[in-house]
Amino acid sequence: MPAHFCVMKFLTMTTMKNISKTTSLLVLAFSLAVFSSCKKDDAAPANNNPPSSNSTACNFTTDVLRIDATTKNILSDSCRVFGSNYFIEHWVDSARTEGIVIIFNGTALPAAGNYTAVSTFAAVDATHAYVEYYTSTTAYQPASGTITVTDSGISKIYTFCNFACTDGTTTKTVSVRATCN
Repeated sequence: MPAHFCVMKFLTMTTMKNISKTTSLLVLAFSLAVFSSCKKDDAAPANNNPPSSNSTACNFTTDVLRIDATTKNILSDSCRVFGSNYFIEHWVDSARTEGIVIIFNGTALPAAGNYTAVSTFAAVDATHAYVEYYTSTTAYQPASGTITVTDSGISKIYTFCNFACTDGTTTKTVSVRATCN
């Protein structure tokens, strides 16, 4: 066999081996590039800002009690003096087993303005009111929030929005618009 054929055969074999190695490396690099670009979606950012107690999201025009995402019409109420406190209580069922109570200091209708919600009776005073959402089996109180009392003729409108209320185990988001005549 002439020498130039041996050289050609050698170069061809070497080139084929290099092409095979190069192709394998290119396929591997391409695969890594494709798979590394397929990542999971980022998790939604945590909301570290608690909801406002008087958000426009709770701009109700009728008397309602909203628990988590469920809005219920207030069916009946009782606004009265009991002992040395003024109670407003509103129910969303005819059996009066689910509702909201807000207790203000004093024996008169509370003045229009803002009151800080508290979770114990002992903390009720001229600027603090006790709040409790309850069902037939459990009572939930907020850690904090603002209750707004508004005059509407001879009536009072009581509102608050997105209170985080707990029974010690479970937390409910509670909002209300209620009227006492």
